[in-house]
Amino acid sequence: AKYIEILKELIKEKDVEIERTLRDLADKTTYLDNILRSSIDMGIVATDLNFRISYYNPAAEQILGSRAEEVIGRDAREIDWKKNVGLPKFEGVIETIPKTKSHMFTFEQDKRDGKRFIHARVSGIWDEQHKLVGFVLMLRDITERKHAEEALQRAHDELEERVEKRTGELARTTEQLKLELTERKRAEEEVKKSEAQLRALAARLTEVAESERETLARELHDRVGQNLTALNINLNIVRNQLSPEAIDDTTARLDEAISLVEETTKHIRDVTAELRPEVLAEYGLAPTLHWYAERFSKRTGLPIVIRGKEAASRLPQAVETAIFRIIGEATTNVAKHAQANQLTITLEEDNATFRLTVADDGKGFDLSALSRSGEQPGWGLIIMKERAESLGGQVHIKSEPGKGTQVVLELDR
Repeated sequence: AKYIEILKELIKEKDVEIERTLRDLADKTTYLDNILRSSIDMGIVATDLNFRISYYNPAAEQILGSRAEEVIGRDAREIDWKKNVGLPKFEGVIETIPKTKSHMFTFEQDKRDGKRFIHARVSGIWDEQHKLVGFVLMLRDITERKHAEEALQRAHDELEERVEKRTGELARTTEQLKLELTERKRAEEEVKKSEAQLRALAARLTEVAESERETLARELHDRVGQNLTALNINLNIVRNQLSPEAIDDTTARLDEAISLVEETTKHIRDVTAELRPEVLAEYGLAPTLHWYAERFSKRTGLPIVIRGKEAASRLPQAVETAIFRIIGEATTNVAKHAQANQLTITLEEDNATFRLTVADDGKGFDLSALSRSGEQPGWGLIIMKERAESLGGQVHIKSEPGKGTQVVLELDR
């Protein structure tokens, strides 16, 4: 009897423990059921190994279209909605569960509002001994995400098409630019070639002009000058041989003729000097500038100050002649336009560079305004620059309104 009492007590304790366990299990089941039912966007369907449905939450009702009371306890394979899941796919997935633990796939539904895309995940349900006891199907409607992905893909395809189109246009534009650049380069080369030819022509014309000046000066000196001298001598002889009774009538006319001959001779000498100044050939640039300054001042009333001296070694005669012509152009421009009171000509030279500056204190002008207006500079400036370039040098103009003008010639030695 004692052992029976002990056994009853043990059974009673075990019953209490079992009741507590069942109560805890019920609480956990209720808690889990509340969680699963609150999953508003994930449908959950649980079955045993025979596919008999044991759990079916509200989200599954929305996705699969059947109510829980219609499917609980029934074989999932016999329900009408199984075609929405794709039974062959579902059964094939079930066969892989023991090996893979879970499997995912996507299927489509045709509903009144259009086609829906459902993402499904099938997993096994395992007991504490790791024995497969059932299956759970988790469903999520991914239609919006699918549409977004499709829209994104369309946008991507459209963008790729546009990029491909623009790339083609860019390639064509690049080829066109290459062609235009090639043509432009060819045109620039032609322009450079033409400029070189023009410079060579200008240099040749300058050379020919100087040669013609020398020839004309020599002809004037050798022929016209000598003839005028002979004519002057003859007129004086005639005057001295006149009889006393004829002197009164013809002396005045002879004197007038002699004066005209002397004046013409002087003009011939001046023209000859301008055409071919002998002092430049004989003595060089600096003495010629002093000679020219004196003649220029007498003719225009504008004084010229000469600064600098002749270099130790003279420049080539053609270069000295071109420099003298540039000085003539510059001083003539000053006399015509500058309204200056004084001119200064400065010669500077070192081992590498010869520099000539013709400066005046006249009214000056706005170089930038001249460039902006697009107006062409005067022929005098153009001729000076052409002469300098024919020598391999450059002419720079510096001027400001009210501050005079400087013409600077630079040549490499």
